[in-house]
Amino acid sequence: MSKFILSLIISTAVVGCDQLANNQKNQMKWAVVDKNKIDNALNEYIKKKNPVPAELGNEEESYRERSKIQSHISELESNATQKCVSVNTTSDKKVQGETDTIHTAPSMKGSGGFNINGHYLPLSAISNFPKVTNQENYHNCLSEISKDPLISDLQLQLNKLQKSTTERHRYDTEIRKKAAEYTHTILAKYAEANHFELMVSNNYGGENILYNADKVSLNVTDDVLAFISKNHESATNETSNNKPIQK
Repeated sequence: MSKFILSLIISTAVVGCDQLANNQKNQMKWAVVDKNKIDNALNEYIKKKNPVPAELGNEEESYRERSKIQSHISELESNATQKCVSVNTTSDKKVQGETDTIHTAPSMKGSGGFNINGHYLPLSAISNFPKVTNQENYHNCLSEISKDPLISDLQLQLNKLQKSTTERHRYDTEIRKKAAEYTHTILAKYAEANHFELMVSNNYGGENILYNADKVSLNVTDDVLAFISKNHESATNETSNNKPIQK
C-alpha cells in the first residue's frame, strides 16, 4: 500500500469519524512508524538483557565446528566404503580409481549400474569396470561402517552441536515474539504520552494500524466506490489536462 493511498484511506476514515462524533473533534493527531525498526531495536535490547546461555555456545563457532566434524565423518565413511568395495570385487581389474567400481547390481540384464558415488553409468561405460562379486558381504561391510568407534564418537559430537543450534533458534524465536509484544506496549505508551490518537505502520504487509486511541474503525469502501462513480468524469477531465509523461 503506497503512502498516498494509505493517507487517503486514513483521511477519509477521519472525516467519517468526525461526522459520527458530531464534529466534536476538528483534527486528529496521527503518526507514521517504521515498525520493523522498532521490532529490531527491541529485539536487540532484549537480547542484551537476556543473553544466550553460555552452554549453548556461539553460533558462528558452532557452525564451523559442525562443518569440520561433518567433513571428517564424510571422509572416514568414504574411505571405509572404498575398502568394502575393494575386498569384494574381482581381483584382476582393481582399478584405476576405485570410485568407478560398480557396487550396485544392474536391475535387469544388459542394463548399467551405479558407481560408488551413486552415479548411474550405462552398460557401455562399465563393461570393463570391476564388479562387486559378493553383494552380501559387501552390504554387511557397509552396515559396519556406522559402528566404527571414531565415526560414532564424531556423530555424537555433531548431534550435541545440532541440539545446541536448535535450542539457540528456539531462544531467538522467543526473543522475537517478546519484542513483537513489547512493540505494541511501547507504541501505546508513546502515543498516550505524546497525545497521538492514531499510529500506522509504513511497512508493506502486516498490520497497518498500530495504535487507535478511540478504537473506532469505520470501513468506508462502499462510500468511496460510490464517490468514484459520481465523480469519475470530473477526475478524468482533470487527469486529461495534465501534461503527458515524457518518455
